[in-house]
Amino acid sequence: MSITEVIPSLGTVPTTADPTSFDTRADTLLGTALPAFRDSINTFAGQANSLATAVNNNATTATTKASEAAASAVTSASAAAAADATANATLWVSAGSYTAGQNRYSPINYLTYRAILTHSGETTDPSLDATNWVFVSGASLSSNTFTGTQDFTGATVLGAATLGANTFTDLQTFKAGADIASATAVDLTAATGNTVVITGTTESTSLTMNTGQQMVLLPSGAWPLTYHATTMNINGGASYTAAAGDRITAVKDLAGVIRVTVDKQDGTSVVSAGGGTNGWELLSTVTASSSSTVDIETTFNSTYDAYVLVISGLIGSYNQRNLFARMKIGGSYITTSTYRWYLQDQTSGVAGLADSASALVTNYIYVAKNIGNSAGDHGGNFVIDIANPTPTGRQKVMRWRGVTTTDGLDHVRSSDGAGGNDTTGALTGIRFYLDAGDIASGKFRLYGIANS
Repeated sequence: MSITEVIPSLGTVPTTADPTSFDTRADTLLGTALPAFRDSINTFAGQANSLATAVNNNATTATTKASEAAASAVTSASAAAAADATANATLWVSAGSYTAGQNRYSPINYLTYRAILTHSGETTDPSLDATNWVFVSGASLSSNTFTGTQDFTGATVLGAATLGANTFTDLQTFKAGADIASATAVDLTAATGNTVVITGTTESTSLTMNTGQQMVLLPSGAWPLTYHATTMNINGGASYTAAAGDRITAVKDLAGVIRVTVDKQDGTSVVSAGGGTNGWELLSTVTASSSSTVDIETTFNSTYDAYVLVISGLIGSYNQRNLFARMKIGGSYITTSTYRWYLQDQTSGVAGLADSASALVTNYIYVAKNIGNSAGDHGGNFVIDIANPTPTGRQKVMRWRGVTTTDGLDHVRSSDGAGGNDTTGALTGIRFYLDAGDIASGKFRLYGIANS
């Protein structure tokens, strides 16, 4: 704040010595100069008053800051003294004599403790003796109450922090860590946050965690988890292949068991109720919607020896279209002429009409003929059996049975067949498509048959 007002001059004042200009000068002085002079004096006074107030406020602030600085200096000196005493603490000796205020470090955990009572002859280590010692080394967050919104996303851990008996009464935000790649053994001890994305599709047989550590794991795709009673204790006691959208919570208990809880995106349980050891387990559902291809790629792994794919209500964008399939083996869909198949097709509405076809080698598997999309058509409905998809030393095969309609119920067709591919890698997907147009609608549900 500063004074910017400049008080104007009154000009040449009237005088009897100059009677000729006396009246003119008197009119100017009284009518113009004096009112302007008055207004300027008022503005000047206001600015001077504001400046005085600002100076007073600054003086008060300076006094307050000086007091705070003095207090901070005292606190810093005390903290420095405490830090020095902590850093230079000597080893606690059993049955020694100690004066209240002395620091000693524990031979058990090497943390520093301060004597709160003068005592001697005690043989209990300070880390276990709350009567005579108090912990002073590291950050102590014990018995605190947090009443506002807490954000720990940028927090730095101060070693040996104690987080006992705290009360959090508002929103807590914990850091989301960097992505972690799937592996046979996933090490979570080096995670940079309590929530992480798991990338990749490598099958994991164990997790590595610290006792008491809790993690939320978000798979980015198909992530196979193999059940283990200690290192991968999945709820339901079964192996599971996680899909994108699933939420997996892992915690290591005091017994060293890593408890893994799976919350599936589709809301179903990891183990079907009443399924027993021979039950069907719904693994994934794909809904077609004007799809040029439909790929079934979730959860083909060694968890199950056999899978069943149920297709219902498959309708094409064109009428009377043929359904084909290809297999994903060794990481890619096979488009070469290495497929062999057989199809038996029988049709109602035309007496004695039956058809069959087979092929020694083609670049597809022929699943069904003439699937209708007229009003009233049920489309294609199939049950497909896939056995032993993962062994790499065997050719991959599938067998199916189904029913289709064409032009309403004028033609009901049964389709029974089998097919396979000569390639011996692991099967990880099956692709379906029509010979023309898109798959307008239909549901594809993949089930795993529990191993006996």
